[in-house]
Amino acid sequence: MDMLETLRYTVKERDCGPQGFMDICPLVHWSLIAATARNTMEGGSRRALIRQLQAVWMIRRIRFKQFFHAGPGDELTGYGSSRTLCGNQYAQHGELHLRDRLLISMDLIIMPVELESRHRLTCEDTEPLFSRPALNEAPSFEPLPMISDMDYPVEHSFTQSDCDSNASHLPFFSYPALVLEMAPGSAGEDTSLVSLMQLDYIRECLAGSRIHLGSRPQGRGYAVQARHENGKPCFNAYVEYGRI
Repeated sequence: MDMLETLRYTVKERDCGPQGFMDICPLVHWSLIAATARNTMEGGSRRALIRQLQAVWMIRRIRFKQFFHAGPGDELTGYGSSRTLCGNQYAQHGELHLRDRLLISMDLIIMPVELESRHRLTCEDTEPLFSRPALNEAPSFEPLPMISDMDYPVEHSFTQSDCDSNASHLPFFSYPALVLEMAPGSAGEDTSLVSLMQLDYIRECLAGSRIHLGSRPQGRGYAVQARHENGKPCFNAYVEYGRI
């Protein structure tokens, strides 16, 4: 796969939790930036999308694997793939490396949508923005199946302070922490290391939103789902931890 260097980042103290490791939220944040920064390099930036099409990039789902831990002061290098055209959405791949070792690998699906109407655009609408043709090397992947009889015993609400200052919605990188809260792990699992997570973003959380969450063991990991007060799904996720 053709991968270009897209960023360098030094891990800060604020990125790390009590154990001294880089938390899942900044890890996901910088992994996705590593992937999508290539769009900016090739003409498909957020600014260009707004200016030309009055649209934004919407993250549909992510799937990532973490291989070890990073800590304060570590110098990360990010790489991004070219995009894969998938009708009305794109697949991309991003990686973060630490001292020439793969720290985290991420696949993602993004979609262009009109800012006001939320109408979905297609790749045909956005391709003229790019200065280079898509290489179509990044893998696409399907949404997770929903569990119809999931119980939702946990309630979580969001205030303005939880949300993005521009759009008043919960940032994409905050959702993985909600998933981990609902998947406590068991004996033999290293819950500080997320060996696999897929997260499907279905209906976003806004300031004032209240959601209900549920989880259950599934396969080698845990299925986690959330729904809004009106019963409509919020997100669907699956997570596996490293082994001790």
